[in-house]
Amino acid sequence: MSDSSFWKERQAAFLTYADRFKYLTAIGGGRSNSYELWWRDYPDVPSDVESVFHALAGLATAGLPEPDRIGEGQPWEIWLEFMRKNKFSHDLERDREYAGRRPGEIENPFQVSADFCEVLSARAVKSDAVRPANSSGATGSWPMPDKGAIARAQFWEDRQAEFAKYSKENSDVKAHWRGVFGMWSLWQGSAPRGQNTHQECESVLGAIARKAVTELPDSGVTGDAEPWRRWLDFMRERSFGYRVTGHTLCTELEWDAGVKDGKALHAVRREQRYTTGDEWTKVYRRTESGELQPLSEEELNGTRSEELQKYYHRIEDGVIEHVFESSAGLCQDLAARAFEAEKVAQTRETIRRAQELGPPIKPISSVAQQDHPRRGYRTEVRKWMNDEQLESIPDAAKRLQVGYDVLKSIMSNRGKKRYGDETLRDVLKKIGHTTP
Repeated sequence: MSDSSFWKERQAAFLTYADRFKYLTAIGGGRSNSYELWWRDYPDVPSDVESVFHALAGLATAGLPEPDRIGEGQPWEIWLEFMRKNKFSHDLERDREYAGRRPGEIENPFQVSADFCEVLSARAVKSDAVRPANSSGATGSWPMPDKGAIARAQFWEDRQAEFAKYSKENSDVKAHWRGVFGMWSLWQGSAPRGQNTHQECESVLGAIARKAVTELPDSGVTGDAEPWRRWLDFMRERSFGYRVTGHTLCTELEWDAGVKDGKALHAVRREQRYTTGDEWTKVYRRTESGELQPLSEEELNGTRSEELQKYYHRIEDGVIEHVFESSAGLCQDLAARAFEAEKVAQTRETIRRAQELGPPIKPISSVAQQDHPRRGYRTEVRKWMNDEQLESIPDAAKRLQVGYDVLKSIMSNRGKKRYGDETLRDVLKKIGHTTP
């Protein structure tokens, strides 16, 4: 793949989302390469928007000159910093359109990135000069990932194109996961799928998934299930496009009887001749020796229902909205990861060579961590909100018993710190993240 073709493909990918996600803004930059994504002037970006930009920018970063691909920050932050360093907007007549309202701000980074890729593609076509020699003395174009990384990324880009091709006509197709039965079902609109309904849709999904599952990274997704069900299992495992909609309580006895090994709770209960309400009257505690001990009737009557929750496992139900579109997004993410893995390998090799030539290099990030305590717990808070089925930050703040501005500040890695260390420790403890 030539440099020009590489950047043309990146341009087309960014343009796909430029209008749909036009309210995205990137803020930050400078010496630490630290950026934050905002949505409509708030640091609360929809997870699908964030995932898509991270994936596309990660792919673009793989094509940058080696000195610019190696640095502090995530690949998407390195991409934004590269545009800032090159003062990209000054290469275009419409630079004011993307100038932003504040220094260090890039409005609609999807559109800006697409235009930047267009410029890089044009430069690659025009440039016929011999490039400088690299560290090994060889000459050539900007370093690209090895053929293995390119092949893996191309595989996932091909799958992404296939899923995207059918996403519009199947935009209302949902996949519902019923944890009690351990099975997926496809729905379209508000009506459940009948026996023959969506046969064509299921066939298309199965045909693409059959190819996709052959290259899944280590995931623990195995078995003899149909390919499209295995693909959806992978999405559920990665929480990509998957949203928890409810839970069913499973007793310790049922857990040991096979649920922990992947057996459906419904099948276990059928073997145990379950009747409605048994889970509330046949409750077991696990002793220190690992044996199960039933709670007596007196203990059950004297214990509040919320205190009994610790004796259960929660079997979740969930849904993947817009199955084809979400699948396309996951394929983009996997393509970006293929390039990123190669970038990490090249970075390690560069550091190894530098260490051979001089004193060991102390990573910049480790120095920053010592001098500046961590800021920004957006991922951890969002995961907890998803587990607790909380849809908004105000609801989450109320549950955590902190102010709305305090929780926003805890989630953000920029701006004025609006909380104390004790408050942070208390919030992290409540969401199950104990290391500040």
